[in-house]
Amino acid sequence: MGMDAPALEKPGDGITSVKRGGRRSEERGMNVKKAGFLIGGSVLLVTGLVLILAWWPRVVDLFKGGIGMVLALTGLVVLALVRD
Repeated sequence: MGMDAPALEKPGDGITSVKRGGRRSEERGMNVKKAGFLIGGSVLLVTGLVLILAWWPRVVDLFKGGIGMVLALTGLVVLALVRD
């Protein structure tokens, strides 16, 4: 590099290094999008938890059925291995 090389720019944090308004509006859009996802995700999480608690006996039945199917398939595999 010679003496006429341009000076190296310092990396910025994204907001303070913006010279004109182009990227700031994009960053605000991303912040609004993130806030929307945060609110939407929170609503889905709370709704899911409320429904699990409201339908708790059915949830327990579902778990019992799932455990029963896994045990039945495991028994089938063990019997198939013993036969060979």
